[in-house]
Amino acid sequence: MLLSRQKIICYQRIVFLLKTMSILCFLSIMSCAAKKSTYSTLEDSTKLIFLNYNAIKLDDEKIQVDLINNIEKEGKLKENNKSIPEGVSGDLYYHQLDKKSHVLHSTLIKNPFLKSFEYLDDDNAFNRKSIILDSVQFSLRLQRHPQAKYITISAFDDLEKVLSTVKLDH
Repeated sequence: MLLSRQKIICYQRIVFLLKTMSILCFLSIMSCAAKKSTYSTLEDSTKLIFLNYNAIKLDDEKIQVDLINNIEKEGKLKENNKSIPEGVSGDLYYHQLDKKSHVLHSTLIKNPFLKSFEYLDDDNAFNRKSIILDSVQFSLRLQRHPQAKYITISAFDDLEKVLSTVKLDH
């Protein structure tokens, strides 16, 4: 009788250990499963932002960029299949940042101070001329990322140096 009671207790412990191990195994498998991202994408956004800026060249290396106004409206941008050009000195970047200042989306802004135009010369031939302005107003039209809280503009040459920061509503 004593031996059979010990066997029963031993079997109960084995069954308990097997149940515990199977539960732990199940939990570890579930924790390794793919998780859905909590961040949305630009395709999920239904808001457009229109930003108007005034930029002034203070000297050859310093630029001051001031926000004139920003407008948010419902809507979506049409898909743009253009390839993103390579950046050069004088170009700017805008970044949409979340509340922890992580970059959600970035786009290159071609040098707003460089204006090119075509004209007819005396021989009725087209010529192209480029001039560098000291001050300029430029506009951005962009799809707002759902988690975006800030928009910054920085120089292409020095992305760490922020020229302008806009705090978005909501």
